[in-house]
Amino acid sequence: PEQIEGQVLTTASDIFSVGVIFKELLVEEGVELEALNVAFPEDLQHIFRTATQSNPEERYGSVGELSEDIHRYLNDEPLSSSDRQFGYVLRKGWRRNKVLNSTFLAAVILLLGTVTYYTYHLQQQRKLAQQEAQKAKAISGYLVDIFSNANPNATPASEFTAFDLLATSTENIAEELSDQPEILAELYDALGMAYNGLGTFDRADSLVRAGLDLKSELFSIPNQSTAQSWANLGDIALNAGAFGVADSFYQLAYEFQQIAKIEQPLQLADLQLSLGSLAYENADFLTADSMYRLANATFRSSDSEVTPRLAEATFLIGNTQRKLMNYDTAQVYLSESLKMREALYEPPHAELAYTLNHLASLHYDEGSYEIAADYARQGLAQRQQVFGSNHQETIASQGNLARILKASGQVDSAIYYYQAAIASMTSIYGTYHYNVGGLTLSLASVYLENE
Repeated sequence: PEQIEGQVLTTASDIFSVGVIFKELLVEEGVELEALNVAFPEDLQHIFRTATQSNPEERYGSVGELSEDIHRYLNDEPLSSSDRQFGYVLRKGWRRNKVLNSTFLAAVILLLGTVTYYTYHLQQQRKLAQQEAQKAKAISGYLVDIFSNANPNATPASEFTAFDLLATSTENIAEELSDQPEILAELYDALGMAYNGLGTFDRADSLVRAGLDLKSELFSIPNQSTAQSWANLGDIALNAGAFGVADSFYQLAYEFQQIAKIEQPLQLADLQLSLGSLAYENADFLTADSMYRLANATFRSSDSEVTPRLAEATFLIGNTQRKLMNYDTAQVYLSESLKMREALYEPPHAELAYTLNHLASLHYDEGSYEIAADYARQGLAQRQQVFGSNHQETIASQGNLARILKASGQVDSAIYYYQAAIASMTSIYGTYHYNVGGLTLSLASVYLENE
């Protein structure tokens, strides 16, 4: 323009000429740069326009400035002559570091996704915790009422036994918790298994079934709770000697676990204990030992401290090893189980008595009658305190002590305990029960061998 107007040519005039050449290199002759917005980025148009401004003062100040903007464009950097708005600078920075920024963006998305995922699950866990807290509050209130009735100041009786406590707890349970069926179902299960532990199997079965009926109404699909109820029914049937029924219930428990896709190793280990006990009752001691060891390994890896189920699995391995006549191994496991239970329970306790009784049987099998009798007396003393005299567990301890005393030649003491066991068994089942007959035969053998 300066040349046409006859003005003095300057560096700005040279810049204009370079700008025109720059355009000719990019597009065909006669084509306006604005028509190629898609093909040519805005920065190229900006370089051309700046170089070819009609006012020389608005052009690049030197060829170096023009060259610098061309290099900036090639390196995806903001042009020095452009309006450096934040969005423009950010966009150029993104293009310049595309790989790094893509990685960063992916990390941010992953982080946000992780935060969202765990936030949701924390909310779910909080919700479950609140529900469990409500359950615990309702159950604790219910138990406070039960134990208030067991207060000797409120209940005038010389003894308030475990049977009395259970009878009190189940008396009005359905009415008191009618508006909380889920809690009621869990309590039915717990009370049923308490009756199972006391040997009242019919009552235990009816309570667990009542809980299972409620769960069937509450849950439309199988879940962990219903699977556990079927396993509990299996345990009751097993303890009652109905092995075929127990096997059916255990199979149902396993099927419910599979349908519900329950991936809880501890619950599977509990079922393995039950299946091991079923095999034990069928005299399949090798299978029983395998099941017990699988469960024991799970409990040891999952529990950081001694727990009742770990003590139980350890005990069952020891007892099975006794049946397999591996007495040294049996001694290790049974003794370990006793130490675990002594750490868990204050005497007298049914689990301590049970372990002591089996240690007595182990030493009887080995011919160590003095040690066996000591363990048997300890077990009997605890069972008498826990169950009273007229209970089958107490009677079992009396019979066990009697046979040990008989083997060691203490005839009078053996006769005394057999007679006590027969009297208690008769008071429970009557004269013609097969257990009464078995004890009477054992007593008769003492008399015959010592005529």
